[in-house]
Amino acid sequence: MLDGKEVEGLILAAGYSTRFKLFGSNFKKYLLKLNNSNILGYIITGMVKARIRKINIIASKISNKSKYRQIILNSV
Repeated sequence: MLDGKEVEGLILAAGYSTRFKLFGSNFKKYLLKLNNSNILGYIITGMVKARIRKINIIASKISNKSKYRQIILNSV
């Protein structure tokens, strides 16, 4: 909170990952594994630790919503 105001988080997770073709044509950057989590999980965990309670994720319309839900549940 900043001066008693709630802060909302915004994560941009859209795009075609054209520079990640090495991982395959359907690879999503948010799924890139680092240690025991993925990039999106680290971002969400950081926001939760910063007491950001409303987190919005902007994703491409071709994204798999169930994968996002699972990452969110594993991160909080």
